[in-house]
Amino acid sequence: MEKDLISVIVPCYNVGKYLDDCLESLAQQTYENYEVICVNDGSKDNTLDVIKAFCETHEKFRFVDQQNRGLSGARNSGIAVAKGKYLCFVDSDDLVAPEYIETLHSTLTTSNADISCCRFIRVKDEFKYKNFKPKKEKEKILSFEGTEDILVQLLSCKLLCFSVWNKLYKREYLEKIESFPYVFDEKVLFWEDISFNIKYFQFCKTAVYSSKKLYLYRKRGGSLMRSRFNERMLTLFRGLDAGVEICKDTLPIATQYVNATICCASLEMLFRMFHARYQNSQNVVEMYKRAKATLKDLRKSKKVHWFKQLHPLSVGLLRVLMNKHFRRVKKQAKSKNGGKS
Repeated sequence: MEKDLISVIVPCYNVGKYLDDCLESLAQQTYENYEVICVNDGSKDNTLDVIKAFCETHEKFRFVDQQNRGLSGARNSGIAVAKGKYLCFVDSDDLVAPEYIETLHSTLTTSNADISCCRFIRVKDEFKYKNFKPKKEKEKILSFEGTEDILVQLLSCKLLCFSVWNKLYKREYLEKIESFPYVFDEKVLFWEDISFNIKYFQFCKTAVYSSKKLYLYRKRGGSLMRSRFNERMLTLFRGLDAGVEICKDTLPIATQYVNATICCASLEMLFRMFHARYQNSQNVVEMYKRAKATLKDLRKSKKVHWFKQLHPLSVGLLRVLMNKHFRRVKKQAKSKNGGKS
């Protein structure tokens, strides 16, 4: 009997340097019945040429070429044409182990779960797939029951973590999201994975986690996650606010953890603003208000991954730092207005 078809969606933007390695790792999968959908999101380098050349010689691979719509828009386009019963996502500068798809599928179906997840490892920018030597490791399977507990595990950012690229999703649950197939909010340009996962996890009753390290996350110096502050990062709060709306009426503990995440995100944005000498005092004040309003939820949610770094003493020091930043911004604004506040 033929196994379930799995669709792998690979959004691609200006990744010609890394893409062939990524696609080669997907071509080496031990699972047989899968398709790879590469979405060229208006790349300006040789990305499209790499995609076309690879698709010509690998029958499981096909592509979509579109004008630039961002990471979320590229993923949505891939979902729109995907045929699989299950879907997963791989970033085009990363790599996967040969048993990546097979393990995610087997753990999900064997456990009759609604979502499956694996571990990942970080590799250097110059890492090549040909140098990858999978280590033999004893697999440990963990299961989580109940929507609220699963969401808390996700928002704690420990085992399940925010990212979409180490998970396998059921198409039938994606179709429950009202905006399907446009399940990623294209107006969220930073941490877009969080809001999508909250949307999906609200339908989940069981989740399963494999301890195998099957996803290779490439650490790139120029990626948005590692870049200095810019205002598009603030769109992450659109996604987190949507998460609060999903959880607030029926999932009080999950709501607390979403608020804890908002607090962490607000403090991170304030920190980035300070080091970038950011001048928009209105946004600085908004971040300070968000952090202050959700600080109690961060302190309650000790399972949150960042809690040890953001214990009360650290938060207090950050408050002093941001107050100094706000006074500096306010002083500069006053001088520009001829001394008027």
